[in-house]
Amino acid sequence: MLSLVVFSCAKKNVEKHDDSFPWQTIEISTAHQKITIYSDLDTASYQNAIYKRVSKQAFMGSYKLEKIEKSNFKINKNERDSIYSFVFKTITKPHSSNLRCTDYVGNVSIKLMTSSTSLSCNYYSVCDWSKVSPETKKIYDFLKSKVKLSSN
Repeated sequence: MLSLVVFSCAKKNVEKHDDSFPWQTIEISTAHQKITIYSDLDTASYQNAIYKRVSKQAFMGSYKLEKIEKSNFKINKNERDSIYSFVFKTITKPHSSNLRCTDYVGNVSIKLMTSSTSLSCNYYSVCDWSKVSPETKKIYDFLKSKVKLSSN
């Protein structure tokens, strides 16, 4: 006896998520450092603010900006695409972190920007921002391979 079974595949309404953002610039800023990655350039910029302690008051003391170190580093298209992917996921699926520090140590601001729009995510008082999520760890590790990067 021959049985014939017919399967019908109905088109399901599947919501498609757009993982693209027409970014021009990625900006990652900590208390003293800023990295800017451009979508169409093989060079990214790095700034590091150097402060000098001018007085010892209580715990903190007071500081004066001594200089801002600036440099550039090479970044190819595959690296930019990877960083974009990690940044996009960090912004669109932020992690709530149990990492807490006093004195607002460990702040990071991560932004994707176009000429008229920006998406961003900010983490405050997390001690070491590289440990907030797997994506922030990947961002940090990549940038650390290119420049002298602080985790707070």
